Amino acid sequence: MVTSRDAAAPAPELQAPVHVGDGLDAQLRWPDAVVQPAVDEDASAALVTTQVLVVRVGEEWYAVPLERVREVHGECTVSPLPCVPDFILGVVSLRGEVISVSDLGRMTRLAERRNDRAGLPVVVLENAECATAMVVDELGDIADVPLASVEPSISTIDRYQAAFLLGSLETGGRMVGLLNVDRVLEPVGGKPRNS
Repeated sequence: MVTSRDAAAPAPELQAPVHVGDGLDAQLRWPDAVVQPAVDEDASAALVTTQVLVVRVGEEWYAVPLERVREVHGECTVSPLPCVPDFILGVVSLRGEVISVSDLGRMTRLAERRNDRAGLPVVVLENAECATAMVVDELGDIADVPLASVEPSISTIDRYQAAFLLGSLETGGRMVGLLNVDRVLEPVGGKPRNS
């Protein structure tokens, strides 16, 4: 609703830019009172990117949000543990910290089981509550991915597998699944956390 007082208010005058400095250091500067143009929020949202580490698990490629990757190791010596689920390969000591090591393909059922996991790369994932090392088949690149490009997961995977994925995205000319690190880091036999 426009009141008569609003209608009578004069429109702000646009001021011309002023020269600041002299010679080669001279700059054009808009006065502080000049109203800046509105930002197109849809266009700026498309420009927001995140970095992901691309890894191969079985025959498929997956993206791991880089802010959740603590470190990567070419390979490490794993000490086996008795009486644990088959996807937990054991523990490893990294600079004095004992961390569990899991087979990401077995845990998520996103890849066929392989018995020989020795010599494969390990990606240490963490959140505020814990850290764990995940054995993957191959390390890929680190990629900048627009957040707006993340799409829902494909419908050909079952519900158990879908819980480990936040969606899919394209990077390096291929579609990859975006790994749900919070789901991967849930305690064995624990209740899913609300995200």
